Parts: sequence; structure tokens; C-alpha cells
Amino acid sequence: MKNRFLPFALGMTLASSAAFGVSGGGSPVDGIVPVTRYVEPNYPVSLTFETIYEGFAEVCFVVGPDGKLQESFVREYSHPAFAAEVEQTLKQWEFQPVPEGQPQLPRRYLLRFNFQRQGVVSVSGPQMDAVLNTLATYNEASFVRISKLRDLDRIPDLVTLVVPKYPAAMVEKRTPGSAVISFYIDETGTVRVATIVESSGPVFAMAALDAVRQWRFAAPTRRQRPVRVFAVQEFVFTADLPTAQGKMRKED
Repeated sequence: MKNRFLPFALGMTLASSAAFGVSGGGSPVDGIVPVTRYVEPNYPVSLTFETIYEGFAEVCFVVGPDGKLQESFVREYSHPAFAAEVEQTLKQWEFQPVPEGQPQLPRRYLLRFNFQRQGVVSVSGPQMDAVLNTLATYNEASFVRISKLRDLDRIPDLVTLVVPKYPAAMVEKRTPGSAVISFYIDETGTVRVATIVESSGPVFAMAALDAVRQWRFAAPTRRQRPVRVFAVQEFVFTADLPTAQGKMRKED
């Protein structure tokens, strides 16, 4: 199996740190984030006496079918203090479990929080570039961004590979299957917030997801500096083979 990866675009809705109405991105259930307890992030106290007046943090998080937060990953941010505030606040949120009768699969969501020292602002559409350009004038050295695979020095080597096995529950039926998994690779080569993009059935989805969560890569680099990158992998299961066959999804 060739271990090749290409980016897969995630949909998102922008949210302020005061109010939010957001949709899931790259998850098997697209829709409003099912929050039952919401705690609002605050402007970081540590930045009060610095010349930083606004910023942002964009977080991906995985919610299990039981409504428990499984993992969070602040994928982009303008300053580490904003990232820390969002991640700490997210731990206090509570979520609605997946209703009975629906596939009991984990869901991943993507939220963006925009901070201002005096009040908050929510932006969307064409305004986004203007806001980011403004933020860049404050402390560009602190920015962390997601890179594209084509911009890396090289495709990161897969150091630890776990191949999804054909589900035992399907052996007797000899049912073919497929699954698409998207995930992030952080600066250390660790797989973060992997989720199911699509699949032909829950057993194939979980077989692929469980395997990818165990993968580990050499640290991805851009211009010789460690970066984080978004990737996607497709799997095809056939009853004649004990493990799935992997293939890359072409870049958008």
C-alpha cells in the first residue's frame, strides 16, 4: 500500500467568542454542534499588558457517540495564549450524545473564535482575508497555520503503519466496503483528531479510523521547519484480502 496523502477541504462557519452558530466540518454528521453546556472563552489575561489587541484560534475537536469530548486540536492560531484559552474552555463544554437509531460514530467539528480586547467580532466570507491581514501586523511570528502537502519539503514518511483489517463481522457475508479518513499531522508527526469523512458502513469506518489513529509520521517540514498539515486517505475493503487497500484522494 502506498502511503500517500493529499489535503481535503473542510467546511466551516466562523464564530465569535461571545456567540456562536457553527457547523461541523469533515464529520459524518454535518450540522449544528450539539452543545448542551457552553462556556464562553475570555480574552487572555496574559495579553492584557501586551500590544496585542485582537487575535484568533481555530479548533478541531472530536465528540464521541456518548457525547464526551475525545480530543481537541487548535489547528491554527495567532498567539499561543488564544489557543490555550480556547482549548481550556472547550474542556468545560458538554455535548448531546448521538440519538438511538443513528450510527454510533465519533463526530468532528471545526470552530473559529475571533478575539478583541474591547468586545468581540464575528467575520465571514470575503471579510476573512482582511481580518487576517490586519492580525498579521500585530505578531506574525506567533502565527501557526496549516500547511498543504504540496508546500512541504517532502511528503512525511509513515514511521508507524497499522493497516485496517477486513471486519470479522463481514467475513461470512463477504461484503465489500470503503472508508475515507481525514486527519491532521502535527509538528511531531502525531496524528490528531482523525475522523470519518464517509464510509459504506460503521464497521468499515471504525476499522479504518482505529488504524489511522495509531499511525505516526516523521515530522512534516516546510523550509526545514516543523509544521502541521491536513491529510486524507481512502481505504477499500474486499472479502478476498485480509487487510484494506489504501489510495490517495486527489488534492482539491
